[in-house]
Amino acid sequence: MPYKIFIDGQEGTTGLKIYERFSEREDITLVHIDPELRKDVGSRLDCMSEADITFLCLPDEASREIVAAAEKSGMRLRIIDTSTAFRTAPDWIYGLPELESGMKEAIASADRVAGPGCHAAGFILIAHPLISSGIVPEDYPFTCHSVTGYSGGGKKMIAEYESPRRGLGGGLGDGGESGCGGLGDGGESGCGGLGDSGESGCGGLGDGGESGCGGLGDGGEFGCGACRAPRQYGLTQAHKHLPEMQLFSGAKSPILFSPTVADYYSGMLVTAPLHSGAVRNGAGPDELYEIFTNYYADCPMIKTVPPGMESDNGFLDADAFSGRDDLELLFYGSRERPVIAARFDNLGKGASGNAVQCMNLMLGLPETAGLL
Repeated sequence: MPYKIFIDGQEGTTGLKIYERFSEREDITLVHIDPELRKDVGSRLDCMSEADITFLCLPDEASREIVAAAEKSGMRLRIIDTSTAFRTAPDWIYGLPELESGMKEAIASADRVAGPGCHAAGFILIAHPLISSGIVPEDYPFTCHSVTGYSGGGKKMIAEYESPRRGLGGGLGDGGESGCGGLGDGGESGCGGLGDSGESGCGGLGDGGESGCGGLGDGGEFGCGACRAPRQYGLTQAHKHLPEMQLFSGAKSPILFSPTVADYYSGMLVTAPLHSGAVRNGAGPDELYEIFTNYYADCPMIKTVPPGMESDNGFLDADAFSGRDDLELLFYGSRERPVIAARFDNLGKGASGNAVQCMNLMLGLPETAGLL
């Protein structure tokens, strides 16, 4: 008999991507809610009680509201939340199966799982093994750079980047088409997939969940065309992924985190350069590759790439894993200046794909079932 799954917030970016991953699965059937009742707490609780697992693909406050109602109901409801609301909550399991030994078993038996943020997932999968294996000390001063596609900002940012009105600052090419390639023939979006809520499981790009784009002028008009170039954000070092990055990496010193959004739909590259003087035995890319390959040996969604194989042209494309659910770790630089990077899809291993992987574990299924 198929397992029953309810997606609360199916209209948003993350919810839609989860829904897509179930389209060809015969072991999953979806519990549907009347569209007119999708904000009614009682109706949503009824759907949750019918389901084996519920995905919450909602803004933080909406997730907190429905979880509070679920707790009050007294029913045993198994929930995977994709917002930022519960990632550091002590009574929730952090939904990163590869974090450490025993994590998959903890997720499998949990009733409350909080999916990681996209930037956080990449950084933690780099930093945690370094600290737990003693390669760097707990007080190592990590710096993390991350480049992501604009889908990580949810509906508002996607609309900003895909709007034909971006040309009001010189952003349009000949014939009124997007100069960035973001629009298809006839001015239609080359990506599509916008729902009513459009909330991202990545936790939003700007501080406090706001869109990091900032491309709207007074009255919501697009007046600058600034979306053409990569843009750094989180400028106050208060990005909402930082608490989970700090907690689950094991880092004791403040992490310096500089995220950048660029003009492509999905995919990301999270990078952590290392100071060789603080790395045990001066480990360079080759030694780090061996350490990480052993650490993630039982993790089918994590690939390690040998040094020298990360690129055939001297460049790393941040969108190379767009449309995929796995993640690759790259080791390059030199012994004096080693660098580790994680490349994956912000909507895959950074959100929906990882959430489905957690669901598979909770249902006792192969963790890779239905993943791309």
